[in-house]
Amino acid sequence: DLLNFWLYVQSERRNRIRRSEVIDKLQKVGRFLSERHLYHKEWFTSIYPIEDHPIVEPQISLLKDEFYAGVSARYDHILANLDFRRELKLQEVAQAFQKTSVVILHAASGQGKTTLAYRYIHDSYPSKWRFSVEAIENRQHALSIASALAGHANAIQSPMAILIDVSPRDTEWPELVKQLSKNQYLQI
Repeated sequence: DLLNFWLYVQSERRNRIRRSEVIDKLQKVGRFLSERHLYHKEWFTSIYPIEDHPIVEPQISLLKDEFYAGVSARYDHILANLDFRRELKLQEVAQAFQKTSVVILHAASGQGKTTLAYRYIHDSYPSKWRFSVEAIENRQHALSIASALAGHANAIQSPMAILIDVSPRDTEWPELVKQLSKNQYLQI
């Protein structure tokens, strides 16, 4: 349908169509359809939006207990304002993103890397332009996730944040980061 519509528009305008233009259009349509398929396959399976939502009082008490007991940070902890704002570290992350699209936070376990990442994303990106990636099974899956995110970013054409919280047993994240870093709209 996309190709037929393009052909229709070209014929209505009485434009000449070269073979190379048809091949180029076929490739663009194929890429678009592949990205849409992967979007539907990966969204809410491996790719999750990081969205704001209200935190009510009974939930805050539970979140406080979790956070101060050292449970892995979740975005809900940031929404409940349980984190200690580290302005200097947040500035360092922002400065790093001015130089590159990939910023890696590394430190020993329990030092607040995930909390810092969530706080930065919360403060720097609108709710609809923040995503986390979980469970990268293998190289092919990494490529699938990258294609879905790149297609979404290209359609929106607005800067988006991608959080990849890597555990020590994750081995395929470098391929995902490599692929995502090629997109001008994604900050990882």
